Amino acid sequence: MKKRLARRSSVTEQPEPAIVDASTLPPVILPSFDEPLVSIVIPIYGQLGMTAGCLRSIEQGTEHIPYEVIVVDDCSPDDSSVWLDRCSNVRVVSNETNQGFLHSTNSGVAVARGRYICLLNNDTEVHTGWLAALLRPFRDFADIGAVGAKLVYPDGTLQEGGGIVFSDASGWNFGRNGDPDRPEVNFVREVDYCSAACLLVRKDTWNELGGFDVRYAPAYYEDTDLAFALREIGKKVLYQPAAVVTHFEGISHGTDETQGLKAYQVRNQAAFEQKWLEALRDQNLPGSSPHLASWRGTGRRVLVIDHEVPAADQDSGSVRMAAILDLLVDDGFKVSLLPQNRYRHEPYCSELLAKGVEVLYGNADIESHLLDIRSDLALVIVSRPNVAQEFIPLLRQLAPDVPLVYDMVDFHGLRLKRRSETRGDSADLEESTQIARMEQQFVRDSDHVLAITADEAELMRELEPSAKISVLPNIHRSQPSKALFDDRNGVLFIGSYRHVPNQDAIDWLLGEIMPLVWQKDDSIVFHLVGSDLPENLLALDDPRIVVHGWLPHLDNVFEQVRMTIAPLRFGAGLKGKVGDSLARGVPCVSTDIGAEGFGPVADVLHRAESASDLADLVVRSHGDHADWDERSVRGVQLIDEHFGYEAARVAVTDLCETLGVAAGSGRGRQSYRIGGN
Repeated sequence: MKKRLARRSSVTEQPEPAIVDASTLPPVILPSFDEPLVSIVIPIYGQLGMTAGCLRSIEQGTEHIPYEVIVVDDCSPDDSSVWLDRCSNVRVVSNETNQGFLHSTNSGVAVARGRYICLLNNDTEVHTGWLAALLRPFRDFADIGAVGAKLVYPDGTLQEGGGIVFSDASGWNFGRNGDPDRPEVNFVREVDYCSAACLLVRKDTWNELGGFDVRYAPAYYEDTDLAFALREIGKKVLYQPAAVVTHFEGISHGTDETQGLKAYQVRNQAAFEQKWLEALRDQNLPGSSPHLASWRGTGRRVLVIDHEVPAADQDSGSVRMAAILDLLVDDGFKVSLLPQNRYRHEPYCSELLAKGVEVLYGNADIESHLLDIRSDLALVIVSRPNVAQEFIPLLRQLAPDVPLVYDMVDFHGLRLKRRSETRGDSADLEESTQIARMEQQFVRDSDHVLAITADEAELMRELEPSAKISVLPNIHRSQPSKALFDDRNGVLFIGSYRHVPNQDAIDWLLGEIMPLVWQKDDSIVFHLVGSDLPENLLALDDPRIVVHGWLPHLDNVFEQVRMTIAPLRFGAGLKGKVGDSLARGVPCVSTDIGAEGFGPVADVLHRAESASDLADLVVRSHGDHADWDERSVRGVQLIDEHFGYEAARVAVTDLCETLGVAAGSGRGRQSYRIGGN
């Protein structure tokens, strides 16, 4: 059976609308703007109650956006015109004869003053924040032609999460009658079309295309045709789930395709098929997987599996993973992230969804998902050993031909070995040996391995000579701080207390290093920033110690301090706190462990191993203006050269080329700033 496109209201030959007494219906008072950014165009034919509900929802749910509302009255048989005359700041275009939905829409757009046109049915109610959400993709993505909303039924179930057009010109509204909170309908993505029940288009683009094609008058398939015409001029149609609109579908036209306006749906499908016969050959076949068809674009899919949704303001591993996801999206891949804990960690999850990353949170059936998309999978990246332990066997079973990349992040067995050696714990040493062996097995089971430093890559090659290993280090895009040397004071440590190497470093700092610093200069303030700090640290009462706890942004504290310190005695991988400090133009004092993996960048660090030597370096560096200036400038240059976003882009491109994986057209999204602890 062919799937039909579920459609709209607001044209002629409808069932009799419910009678509403215009004299008892309160008017809508909309704001007035001299220069509206968006013109909201609403064709109506009767249905006064619906129109009033739609306008009232706009009044209540549209914030911080200058807009105008244009209602095109298509000879309504009720008192709509009487009520509209009582409303404020509603522009009314009155048709002299009944024109139908398509012509009414074109007439309304012709008088619009906004830079953007929002096509909106009168049998809708918009939710708070809808219009700002529709506008965001035009800012964040390249070559956008139109953005459509998530449509829901009055009972809250999903009506449309983006539209699909099959090769025979039949179509389907993705997710119809399902849960509107499901992952597959909750991220920004390119689609075949979005319904003009709520659709945002740039007016200059609309004018370039000449508006809706009149061959589809009075209604149906005009919005699908618009989407295909936009792609023909190099523009994309995006679905924006953050813009939520309730649509009272079926009130106007009913559902019988053999009579009334619904009959035009059948006729116009044939007209659409004839016009777009060539383009339809590239569409998915009828009966093919809606899941695959729901996300269009030239790029293939990449599935990334990590322990949780990356929180880039919490830890350096999250900063790196968030940047990797960004790079893959920028290169044109369709990127899905599976957090092992399935937790929709906010606001970080929503930030990824807005960037076009599908996040498979909740109780998603991963086995079914893999079986459904494996034909389109370019590669899978599995990050961290605990994640690899769970998912590598499943991936090898269900998608054995898909290249599998194991992202070590840190060499965890090495880090634990160093911890046990520092603490003299033999039981801990046995655990580290077991984990290292497990990591070696993951390397053998993978097609390619990502190491975070060249040192760890070489160490793993010694253990597994046949392994194919690339280096993808931490990625930094923080902006250099601007405060001058004389306007700064103090030394800063950053790190989550749940990370054991940081716990050890903080205890060492407060117990030995800073007391030695204060013996020589008690004017140097110590700043402590990090998540999960215990109560005894948060309660410290010393004027020389500032305990900030977790900070969502580090810009202010980096403008205050002269230097950072990373006295790590064990650990592995790259230390994000060190790289971020240098990227911000703030010199750092560290141990050899803290400097490990930085290669030539390590030359700009002051290093020592004992508490007394580290304290001496802090005092000397804190007072040396000339040395500070030199290391500040050089640190920024070296981090950008070796650990900047463009350097990481080269590493990701090289990885894809090594695996023989082609992306899409690339540059699907504008650049995002990545920052964090």
